[in-house]
Amino acid sequence: MKLTKKLNLVLMTALLCISPIVTTMPAQITSAAHIEKNKLGFIGSPYIYKPSGKRYRYYNQIAKHLFTDTDGDGYSYLDGNDTTPITSFTGKTITIKGQKYYEIAKNAYIKAANVLTLNGKNIKKGKLTLNHKSKLYTKNGHQTNKELAADSIISYAGKVKKKTTCPKYFYYIGTNKYAYLPTKKINGHDYYALKNHLYVNAQNVGTINGEIARLNGVTYATVTKSSRTQTISNGLTNHKLVKGQKIKIDMAVAPWAEDFDGYIYHLHNYPKEYIDEGYIKIRNDLPIAGYNDMAYTYFKPINGNQITTYKVDGSTIAQTLTIKDNNQLTVDGKFYLWVEHDHQAELFYHILHSDSDSDQTADETIPDYSNSFVKASDIKITGGVKLASLNTAQDAQADNVIATDANKQELRQLFADGQQNLANAYTDATLKQNYNNALSIAASVIRSTTASRGDVKEATWLLKTTEDQLSDLYFEPWS
Repeated sequence: MKLTKKLNLVLMTALLCISPIVTTMPAQITSAAHIEKNKLGFIGSPYIYKPSGKRYRYYNQIAKHLFTDTDGDGYSYLDGNDTTPITSFTGKTITIKGQKYYEIAKNAYIKAANVLTLNGKNIKKGKLTLNHKSKLYTKNGHQTNKELAADSIISYAGKVKKKTTCPKYFYYIGTNKYAYLPTKKINGHDYYALKNHLYVNAQNVGTINGEIARLNGVTYATVTKSSRTQTISNGLTNHKLVKGQKIKIDMAVAPWAEDFDGYIYHLHNYPKEYIDEGYIKIRNDLPIAGYNDMAYTYFKPINGNQITTYKVDGSTIAQTLTIKDNNQLTVDGKFYLWVEHDHQAELFYHILHSDSDSDQTADETIPDYSNSFVKASDIKITGGVKLASLNTAQDAQADNVIATDANKQELRQLFADGQQNLANAYTDATLKQNYNNALSIAASVIRSTTASRGDVKEATWLLKTTEDQLSDLYFEPWS
């Protein structure tokens, strides 16, 4: 496969948990001795129901009256914790279609599945809530005649454990800290053990101990409103999703936009595409990543804070790159280059030039810095997007021949379109400069009579990549 045909593989992400940003951490219930009697705390933002069990529209007069506080943000909060809203409870409960509800006002009820605390006490401890209708099974995998409705609350068997690496099923308890309830494998599926010696499918569990249960893997979402997908930086793509369509998703992402409330979801089969949560209904909650985790690949030198940089031909650049204040730099490509001096192919990463580089380098005028590389053996990838190698060592060796005019045809067309693309770009100045530098490099390679086929492929990759970055990136890559 050609180097330039593999661009869509660059942003493939490993399905690993990424710790959420602070604002997305789950509520930790603290001492609530001062909480008034008959107060309820919720999991998320609950709907209000009528006595018939029919849901009110969320933004109705009852909700406005009950949930608007002096700050105008819609809720009062448990012990000042801005993630656990509370409201008054009349002291009465009713059962609607077999499910328990708490009365919060006349003709207004909250489903018990959405209640986390009663008078400050966690009433979900030791319990699971279901997000789907679920059959129950024996330990041998035999289906029983028992079936539980969605939002049922059931007691589990066993003990929750903690880890610093992300399990398949988990909930967050802190940064890089996860809690999980051990599962049992039955007929190839994961099940939780219940107090009644029966088992329920782990994928049908919405909360554990009142915390949102998450699947570290791939799940489905149903499109509720037709829409186009978007890039990580909110630009629309040409990929249309239609109402009722099922799609695979693997990550919830908190976007960079400060005015965006909620998540966008990463499409599993489309590495660079996302969908706003307002257009889908998800099957399972997923790990949470921040924008930077899904947009950039971070690295540090293995030894010290300085690192040698290289040109596309594998020769060294005069000045070393100095990384200050324990910052992590970013790379955007991984491939083999043919190093003529050593007469062998070696694995390199391409450095993503940013507007912060003037603070990182000893010399802002390093030659060819806009197209410089670091050896894979000199660095450690510390987080972000997992990059796949765009070629092999054999490819690099085979491409170490003089390029023909036919080899340069695609690069010529990209260069011809370049100035118009640059003029139409509305983006960060550094991203524009990167693209402009890529155009200059392309022009040099096109004119050269000694450029190798590998040089042409790399220049083509660079031009395509920097063009994509004009719309795909919001430049804040330093962690």
